[in-house]
Amino acid sequence: MIVIFFLGILHLSHTDPILPKKSGGDYPDANKVMEKLPQTYMLQSLGNFTNIICGYQEFYTSTKGEKTFRMYDF
Repeated sequence: MIVIFFLGILHLSHTDPILPKKSGGDYPDANKVMEKLPQTYMLQSLGNFTNIICGYQEFYTSTKGEKTFRMYDF
């Protein structure tokens, strides 16, 4: 009886009906996220300027010590 109980637990641990492997989950493709980042920054920047007619965003790298940062100006 105990052996059947443990075999049942092992079987349930291998089959996870709540999170199927082919669902994709909540994790988007990293390449698609990196492509959309400039658009996201632009939308956030435009939110701070409600009366703007035209604008552009400049991306650059900044180095502080040994670390390199990606920066942007609007």
